[in-house]
Amino acid sequence: MGTINKQIGQQYSDLEKVQAIAERHELSLDTDYSGRGMYGKRCVGVSGDWGQFYQFILDLSWESPEDFGMEEAPRQESMGHGSIWYWPRVSKEDLS
Repeated sequence: MGTINKQIGQQYSDLEKVQAIAERHELSLDTDYSGRGMYGKRCVGVSGDWGQFYQFILDLSWESPEDFGMEEAPRQESMGHGSIWYWPRVSKEDLS
């Protein structure tokens, strides 16, 4: 059971699904993030506050996170007024 509404015959990419869930919870999706120890490798992450991220994860769980490669716990880094949670093994291309 997914939370993304589909119109008849319309298919969403995994990236569009993750973007929609992030926007629903006022998170910013970053498809070009390079975290600590990644040595320039790019991955997908979302930034905002903890409450927003918690709701994002709950919604993502309805969409089968293993389909997105996001079943592993994300890494987290503080960014002043919020945090970013990112999945080092998930690139933009993996979700396209």
